[in-house]
Amino acid sequence: MLLERAADNRHGVTFETQMAVKSQSDLKSLYHAGVPSSVLAPWESASGGVSRNQQSARLAAIGESIERYSAATVQLPTFSFESAREHGANILDFSQWPLFTDDQRVSEHFPFGAIYDKPTTYVQVRSLADDRLVFVPQPLVVLRDDFETGLPTSSGLAAAPHARAALLSALLELVERDALMVTWLNGLAGHRIALPETYADEVASLNGIAYAFDITPVYSPYPVIAVCGQIKKDGRPRFSLGVACKTTLAEATEKAYHEWHQGVFFAGIFSEHADTDHIATAVDVNTFDDHAVYYSLFPDQWDSLPLLQDMRIKKPRYDYPTKKPTVQNALKTLKIAFKRAAIRSYYVDVSGVDAFQSGVRVIRAVSPDLAMIFAHQSWPLLKHVDTFRKSRYPKNKPLVAFPNHMPHPLG
Repeated sequence: MLLERAADNRHGVTFETQMAVKSQSDLKSLYHAGVPSSVLAPWESASGGVSRNQQSARLAAIGESIERYSAATVQLPTFSFESAREHGANILDFSQWPLFTDDQRVSEHFPFGAIYDKPTTYVQVRSLADDRLVFVPQPLVVLRDDFETGLPTSSGLAAAPHARAALLSALLELVERDALMVTWLNGLAGHRIALPETYADEVASLNGIAYAFDITPVYSPYPVIAVCGQIKKDGRPRFSLGVACKTTLAEATEKAYHEWHQGVFFAGIFSEHADTDHIATAVDVNTFDDHAVYYSLFPDQWDSLPLLQDMRIKKPRYDYPTKKPTVQNALKTLKIAFKRAAIRSYYVDVSGVDAFQSGVRVIRAVSPDLAMIFAHQSWPLLKHVDTFRKSRYPKNKPLVAFPNHMPHPLG
């Protein structure tokens, strides 16, 4: 397979995959693969894959590595603000995205001033709604930080054998991150649903516990499921959360379950490869790796999280499709849902030659109307997120003042 050949330490697009060695405290049904991120710090922000067989786990890890590589190296045509304006197309500058509030920006210690103060270049993306070309800031599309914004922007990035499948995955990831961030920052209790017995039983066999929550926002035709909980290793709990938006409830639950255990596994080994001594309090959380291990370092803070304050098991929020739609039909349904909710979304192909030759297409999707995930706990992306709550979860009341200051557990 072309994708497998892309991972090679001598001449590959990415480093070779490495299968993780599981302990007796890890689920036997899942396999974990990783692709190192660099020579000097191989497992910091490394690409990973998890699946019920080894080959699928390897392919998932390689795919994630290639999508990041593509978004970091792609050379899209760039335009200054003035040249973009001369084209007569719509320009969505940084001020129109759900990034930082005015109060955050006027703070004496605000570290992201370069976003607004330095000139940036723009790239063209296409509207999902009508295929119009729109200009958006380059740092929101590529993974290179050419303008030293300090802003991690990996959401809405997906690789697949075909462009439409990659586009669907990228858009669903935007929905998933929006749902989690609006739920988390507004301090909403989760809508708990039953975790399938096969999942619950295998976690219980390791003396662990896992919960499933339906956090689907009103506008989404497809379910967003979060799975969280812990499994002990060497007597210490490893906490994590996985979240997924897929076209069926079963698929979303399965993917969230995989992501949850990937986080559990990561929390158990990360301190062996990286220093965590700098994390003394929540304000010290500045990377996604920090977020992933925080509650395993401070387990006493887990039970007080707003998400876990209503543990009654209920029916799913909505009636979801039971049969998986075709990619074309799923995109059509999502397009209609976004239009109804006045959610703008845009996309661009960032594949590059290496991705093409590896047999995949890489698509980046962005939206100025969906909440974005953040890494820097002292500077969460808060703009509009408090008002998003009313349109996403109109019946849910916040349990804490906005914003919830506890770190989200998604690494």
